[in-house]
Amino acid sequence: MMLTVSKAIFYLFLLLPISFKLEIGKGVSFYPQELILPFLILFLFTKQVKSLTKNSYPFIIYLAALGVVFISTLISQLSILDLTGLLKTVKYILYILGIILVSNYSFEGFTKKFNKVAILCIGCTLLIYLYNLLNFNGSLSDFVHLSTWDINYVPSGFSNLNLNILSWEFTRSTGNHGVYGSYLVLVYIINLSILLEGKATKFNKLLIMLSLLNMFMMTSRETLLLFLIVNLLFFFKPLLNLKLKLSYIYVALFFIAGLTYLIVYDVNLSLIQKLNHTIKSFGETGGENNISLRFGVWHLILYSFYLFPIYLLLGYGYNTPVFTEFLTLTNNHFNLYSTFVTVPESLFFFFLAFGGIIALVLILLFFFSIAWETYKIRKISIIAELLLFFIFGLFVTNNTGGSILSDMLLAQFALVYFWVHNFYGQAKHIAHNCQS
Repeated sequence: MMLTVSKAIFYLFLLLPISFKLEIGKGVSFYPQELILPFLILFLFTKQVKSLTKNSYPFIIYLAALGVVFISTLISQLSILDLTGLLKTVKYILYILGIILVSNYSFEGFTKKFNKVAILCIGCTLLIYLYNLLNFNGSLSDFVHLSTWDINYVPSGFSNLNLNILSWEFTRSTGNHGVYGSYLVLVYIINLSILLEGKATKFNKLLIMLSLLNMFMMTSRETLLLFLIVNLLFFFKPLLNLKLKLSYIYVALFFIAGLTYLIVYDVNLSLIQKLNHTIKSFGETGGENNISLRFGVWHLILYSFYLFPIYLLLGYGYNTPVFTEFLTLTNNHFNLYSTFVTVPESLFFFFLAFGGIIALVLILLFFFSIAWETYKIRKISIIAELLLFFIFGLFVTNNTGGSILSDMLLAQFALVYFWVHNFYGQAKHIAHNCQS
């Protein structure tokens, strides 16, 4: 029975990329699987909490960070009652608990299962994009413009697709392209590792091409940065040992030349349009609106702790009205901005603002621990090395976003992390024992 419950949680997480959410109210949505997740966790927790593997320890640190946010959010309810942030924190905690409990699952045949879901997700996403294009009455340029700025046209998977249970209509929510884009990079590195190991089938090569195609049809600068970090660190690492293959140099030069051409000639691709917009904005005004708003709220958070240092330890809690009140008081005191956003726009500022310095230290420890554990097995397989660079890329990109806080990406990353460590970590342990 324990195995059955573990398998149920595993498949619940595995199928998230091809699942839509149910919307029961404005801004309140959830995956259908989440209706049974608490019961599965409760059952498995009572049976398996004493048999957790070492691989789950980093996520226990993540759980502790969320625990601090939860406590701070509870305290904030004494000032202004707002249950939205509290319920979201509970949801995050449930996912982390599920992830911790599935850490000792066997993960047998994982890549085949993962790739089957990935091909369904990416394939359907691109087909929807093609359907919208064929049924669009305007020009191709107009469609590319829409798919750059209108969330309903961006090929961003299913995690922001919501079915309203009252109207039975599908709508899309914002803020998902970085999450889905990071998932695409995860799909890419798994199949790239299979290709570089000489074990790739046509299916693996197809997934690499489709994931790359989907990335460049999106508008996520976060995804492009993550993709570049992973590839540059992996393919140019041999430069340190003067062992870089000539083929790698040709590929890199081709990529750089191709990207430069696309930007200079303003080719009709959504990502290129977004990059051009960013470059022009910095050239004309010295900044870009989204980036400026991010820096603005970060400044206000830091300045607010100067005015209200008592909150530095545990933060303001995940309570938007309370958080907004403190930002407004800070902005009025220092007279900084005419307008500002009330979302931290960064994983690390999220934990600092809502859980204080304690939660921030804990989430930094989470990243350090997953990076360190992966670093120790990096030489055993290509996927372990690519995963290490992916973790570093996530650390960088989550400074200006919070993709690893997303239910879908967090679950997919955790499954890949456990698969790599359960398989290759065990191989390292066996090799070490044989040498002893």
